[in-house]
Amino acid sequence: MDCAKVEESALNKITTNHTNPIKMFEEWYKNYLDSNPEEPMFTAGCLSTASKNGNVTSRNLLLKRLDEDGFVMMTDNRSYKFKVITENPQVSLVFLWNQFMPEGLLSRQVRIYGFVKKLANEETEKLYEDDPIFAKIRSYICESGKPEEWDSLKAQHDELLRKIENNEIELKKPDHIVSFKIFPQYMDFYETCGKRIADRLLYTKSDSTWKISRLAA
Repeated sequence: MDCAKVEESALNKITTNHTNPIKMFEEWYKNYLDSNPEEPMFTAGCLSTASKNGNVTSRNLLLKRLDEDGFVMMTDNRSYKFKVITENPQVSLVFLWNQFMPEGLLSRQVRIYGFVKKLANEETEKLYEDDPIFAKIRSYICESGKPEEWDSLKAQHDELLRKIENNEIELKKPDHIVSFKIFPQYMDFYETCGKRIADRLLYTKSDSTWKISRLAA
C-alpha cells in the first residue's frame, strides 16, 4: 500500500452571465465591499502610468465612482501622475481583493487597460463635496509630490481645522483638484479559492461590443 501523502489540487472556474465586464466588476466589487463594510480603503486600485519616455510608475488611488462606461478617480493636476497621463493617456489599473472563506482564501484580481479622459469641473465638484474633511484639508495644504516639512504641514492643518470648526471658512474645491475617467479596452478577471489553479476571463472591446475568452493562469 502506498502511504505517500497526496496534496490537494483542483481547477477553479469562473462562472458568469455578464457580457459587459463593468457589470461583472460591479458584482465582484459589491461582494467585497459588502464583506468588508468597515474597510473603505479597499476601494483603491493600483494605477500604472508610462511617460512619453517610457518611465513607468504605479500608485494606489481610490475609485470615486463606477460608471457604465468606466472608472472615475480624482487627483491633483500639479502631480506627476497628471502630467504623465496628459502626455500618454494609456493606463493600467489593477484591483486585488482577498478574503477568507470556509473553503479557503478567495483571491480575485481585475486588470484593466484603457485610456484616460479628464472630466468636466462640475463633475469634479460633485465628487469633492462627498469627500471626508481630512481629504478636503489635504487638497488645501498638500501639493502632491512636493518636498515639505512635517511641522509646517501640521501647523497649516491645525489652523485650517480650527477655522472649519469655528465656521470661519468653507472648503470649496480648489482649481487644482481634477477628476478623470478610465475607459477600458480590455479587462482581465482572475479568481482562485483555496488550493485551486486560478481561472481567468478576458474581455476585449471591439467597437462597442465585448469579446470574451478564457486564459490560463
